[in-house]
Amino acid sequence: MAESILQGGLNELKAIRAMLEKQDGDKKRAEELGKTINGITKSIDTKKKAMSSEIETTVKTRRAEIEETYSKEISELNKNKKKVKSDKAKEKSLKVSERVGVETEDLQGQLKKLRQEINARVREYRLPKICKYRLFYALFVPRTFADVLLLTVCFIFLFLALPCMIFTLLDGKPFGPTFTPAIVYIVDIVLFGGIYMLISNLVKDKHNNEINGIAELIKEIRNTKKNIRMVKRGIEKDDDESEYGLEAYDQELAEMDIKLDGLSAGVQKALDDFEADTKQVLTNEIRGRYEPEIATLQQQADAASSEHKQLTETIRNEALALSTNYEAQIGKSNMTIAVIDKLIAIIEEGKATNIGDALAALKNETTK
Repeated sequence: MAESILQGGLNELKAIRAMLEKQDGDKKRAEELGKTINGITKSIDTKKKAMSSEIETTVKTRRAEIEETYSKEISELNKNKKKVKSDKAKEKSLKVSERVGVETEDLQGQLKKLRQEINARVREYRLPKICKYRLFYALFVPRTFADVLLLTVCFIFLFLALPCMIFTLLDGKPFGPTFTPAIVYIVDIVLFGGIYMLISNLVKDKHNNEINGIAELIKEIRNTKKNIRMVKRGIEKDDDESEYGLEAYDQELAEMDIKLDGLSAGVQKALDDFEADTKQVLTNEIRGRYEPEIATLQQQADAASSEHKQLTETIRNEALALSTNYEAQIGKSNMTIAVIDKLIAIIEEGKATNIGDALAALKNETTK
């Protein structure tokens, strides 16, 4: 077969050229098909992603709309419930105050009489007005732990904190350095201690019996106030609201609770129905818009893939035929349309009569 190929002429070269030309055409078509398949595949992926995204977004939006609708109603109802509770609390506070006033009426009257008695005794004994107040008795006639504590606080302020503040304010100011801590402290003790001793001598010691009598009245006032606080605290802790007439508020609050329970159950049912039915309806509707186009693209891709597969097989067979029948004799480097055209031209010009001579002539031309 090798001799017949090399001894062949124009017909054999033209047959080889036709085979090479067909192979080149098949390769270009295969390349085009490959690009077409890639383009269609990308389009299909884009469409599928767009479909999935629209399904996800639509489902999420519709679900949120359901939740928002119920959420607004629940929020509004809770707002109204809060207002009703506030109104009830105000009404109860008013009723509690009225009840405290009624149940402590005798104690309030007693308290008023004790204060009137103190004012009368202060006027009768011509005592200073400070003798009407508890601070005076805490400072000069302490009888309870609270009085002792108040007395201690006053002494600490007057004879410790106040001198320190005065010295701090004067230190570094004009004439400030002359006011040493000792001087400030001595002045403070002389001034306030003197005032304390003066009041003690002129008021407490001079009217000792009268002061002690008023102190007893002050003690009774303190005990009466304590009793009033106990009554008030007991009323405030009483959970029985039946005597306050708050039934209308309770009824309204109970109705609101029923509505809130209904809304909570309603939103859950609406979401369950959405998941069971509406979600699938939305999904099917969106798929119905995308899937026909995707199916068409898939058909085009399948057709192109089938043609590409067949063409690839044809190219492989063509290459095998060329390699088996011609490349070993003519040479692989010479199995191109350009070289075959040169060989055809050499024979047509009469420079050679067969393929073998044409190859030799072409080689000579190349090496010149």
